Amino acid sequence: MGKDYAEGDPRPPTEELTADYPKLACPLKPERRDQVPRAVVGVVINSDSKIVGDPKLLQSSGYALFNQEALQLAKSHAFKNDSGNNRVYLLAVNFKYSDEVCPAGLSPAVPAG
Repeated sequence: MGKDYAEGDPRPPTEELTADYPKLACPLKPERRDQVPRAVVGVVINSDSKIVGDPKLLQSSGYALFNQEALQLAKSHAFKNDSGNNRVYLLAVNFKYSDEVCPAGLSPAVPAG
């Protein structure tokens, strides 16, 4: 995955995924609905459509919590590779804030102590 793509090179296929905000991220509610945290993860998929190695964070959302969630989602995402060879895929994860996941007044747990 360390390859730089030059003009004319085929780009890896990109799959878009919309995920719910992690509950711990609810206090990071965006000021506007169009402000969506986004992380891009790269994975190598073999000819059996299984992940080879660990997914790599290629574009940070700016928050470790969203980045970690994107990496976990990449591990469980069902990629389909029918090329017969290992193939690089990109998974762009957009995190959608919702009042159902983050109801008013929800705050992260404060450690006892």
